[in-house]
Amino acid sequence: THKPMQFKFMRTTKIRFADAGSAATILKIAIERVEGFDALYRRFERKLSIAGRSNSTITNYSRHMAAIALHFR
Repeated sequence: THKPMQFKFMRTTKIRFADAGSAATILKIAIERVEGFDALYRRFERKLSIAGRSNSTITNYSRHMAAIALHFR
């Protein structure tokens, strides 16, 4: 089993990557639950794409951004 993400001096996240199932799912959850995340994500995705980053980089960065947004919501 996977342990939840933990940060020093921070609470444990409620949604783990393994629970979410995929990057698309955790992004969908963040878009639904965190106000303003959708606009932030679209802007972030566009900037990385223009900068020439690979799709896997965009997916990985976005997944972690979603996890952080859900943690602090």
